[in-house]
Amino acid sequence: GKLKKQLMTTTALVAAGLIGTAGAANAQLKLGLGGFQEAIVGVANNKGPDGVGRAHQTFDVQHDGEIHFKASQTLDNGLKIRTRVELESSTQNDQIDEAYVDISGKWGAIRIGAEDNAAHLMNTPTFGAWATNVGQNTNFDVTDWVLRPSGGFVLDLTQRLEVGEGDSEKISYFTPRVGGLQIGASWIPSGEEEANGSIAGTEGAGIDVTRAWALGTNYRAKFGGVGVAMAAGYVAGNQPGGQAAGEGGDRGGDPKGWTTSGAFSFAGVRVAAGYQSRKNITSFTTGAVADSNELSFGAKYDFGKNHIGAGYLLGKAESTRAIAGDDEAQRLMISYRRDLAKGVQYRLNFIYADFDGEDNTTLSDDSEGYAVTTSVRVAF
Repeated sequence: GKLKKQLMTTTALVAAGLIGTAGAANAQLKLGLGGFQEAIVGVANNKGPDGVGRAHQTFDVQHDGEIHFKASQTLDNGLKIRTRVELESSTQNDQIDEAYVDISGKWGAIRIGAEDNAAHLMNTPTFGAWATNVGQNTNFDVTDWVLRPSGGFVLDLTQRLEVGEGDSEKISYFTPRVGGLQIGASWIPSGEEEANGSIAGTEGAGIDVTRAWALGTNYRAKFGGVGVAMAAGYVAGNQPGGQAAGEGGDRGGDPKGWTTSGAFSFAGVRVAAGYQSRKNITSFTTGAVADSNELSFGAKYDFGKNHIGAGYLLGKAESTRAIAGDDEAQRLMISYRRDLAKGVQYRLNFIYADFDGEDNTTLSDDSEGYAVTTSVRVAF
């Protein structure tokens, strides 16, 4: 990946119409540096996916981290300009994660750059295990320890409402929160990421989606000592060149999806659940086009400096119509966290996953395993 040098320049030109005659700001530009680093040690036991079914015991040392570069400025007219670039410190592929400029005022906020779509962002705080992680992340970190099948398993294992665009460049608008309700929308010209000079609509093979859009909403309120939060979202796009529909997919092959989620909080307890359905989605891992349905449940309890959480994910995807059944994935994580000091955490996780491919005659379509991991995380 690259630092997207042209992103900030392009964004400034788009924002110029909003800033207009703002004039010089009273306050100086505020620069910030943040992020986190996590050192992880764990033991895993995996059965498969080597086509034989042997069990593999593994001791491993892993690392996760990001460095965040931030800047903000408030103009004389009250507009706030904020920018953020996230540098991954533990990946060999997408070195830059999110990178965007945010323009906000009493009318809401506009965000331009490489970021998740508005529907996903508005659902994450209430979508099951996304909302209740106290240790490692149930969506991202399970397959660092339990291997996914090496065969024709098509289900993507990160439950997020997108149609193949990921962190591609987009523009989003978020309304102010009124009476607990907020609405957000995104326009995504292309699913291609970090590709300045490639005009949307001219992409060739390998681009999964163009001209996509997303709409999301959430509601937050408190009744007595009980906090209530609900969210919903929809996203849709176009397949370049009229790509054929996936197994079980709609005629025409255009990707789409919707989600709904909710959470309750009381006396240090938070319980959350979410459901998501997507059609004609191109798998990030295999490139196959498939439909999927996914459930997520989570719960956590905070007591002083101690936190206990649990998350469960269930996903199903149609792989091949000729074979009865679905690819199915179950993931469970139970975590404990102790806050040692400001920004310093100790974490302990138990992880279990079971991946069951629809083809019962192919062992490489299945895998199962569990792991115990422990880590120290420093946020700054």
